[in-house]
Amino acid sequence: MLAACGDSPALSIARSMKSSIAPSEKSNITAQQVADIPYASLLAKIGSGPLSTLILGKVEGEYLHWFSADRAVIVTRNGRVIKTAGLPQNLSSSRPLDADPLDSLANLSAPAYPHRRQVDISPGGIYGAILTLRLVPVGTETIEILGQSHNTVVFTEEGEGDGLKWSFRNAYWCDRDTGFIWKSIQNYVPSAPPLEIQVGKPYLG
Repeated sequence: MLAACGDSPALSIARSMKSSIAPSEKSNITAQQVADIPYASLLAKIGSGPLSTLILGKVEGEYLHWFSADRAVIVTRNGRVIKTAGLPQNLSSSRPLDADPLDSLANLSAPAYPHRRQVDISPGGIYGAILTLRLVPVGTETIEILGQSHNTVVFTEEGEGDGLKWSFRNAYWCDRDTGFIWKSIQNYVPSAPPLEIQVGKPYLG
C-alpha cells in the first residue's frame, strides 16, 4: 500500500512474511496465519480491493503505526485513522478541534455526538481543512473476524469537508462492553474509496 524512507524492524518483518500472507484476489487470510504473527495486526483494504495484513511496528503513546508488506503505513488513535503514507493520496494529519467521541464509546449515551477535526491531505495542497462530523449509534450487530465473534454496537459518522465538496459516511463496530473498535470503514481522503479495517490481533499494551 505505501512508500516509506528506510526499513524499520517492523517493515522488514512484514516484508519477510509477504510470501505467506500476501493479499490475493480472494483475500484468503486465515486465522492461523494471523495467530502465527507475534505482533498485533490489522486486516485492511481500500474499497473493493483485497485484504492486506498490517503489523504494529511502532507505538507512540496512543498512536499506533501499522506497516504493510509493501511499505504502506496507517497510523491510528483509538481506532480512528489519523495519518497514512505511501498511498496515491494521503491523510498527512488529522487533529481534533473538539473532544473525539471515539475516545469514550463505552460511555456514550446521547443520541448524537457532533465534533470537528482539522486535516491536511497531500498531494493536493489541502492544509487545515475543517471536517464537520456527527457520530450516531444505529444499533447492535454480532460480527465475525477470522472465525471469532464479537458483539458490537454500530455507530455511523456523517462527515463534510468545508470547502472541499466532500461528504462521506464512516462506520464503526465497537465492543458492547469495552468500546474497543473491532471494525471500521473510514473515508480518509476525497479521492479514494474508504478504508476498511478489521483488528486481527489487538494491541494489549
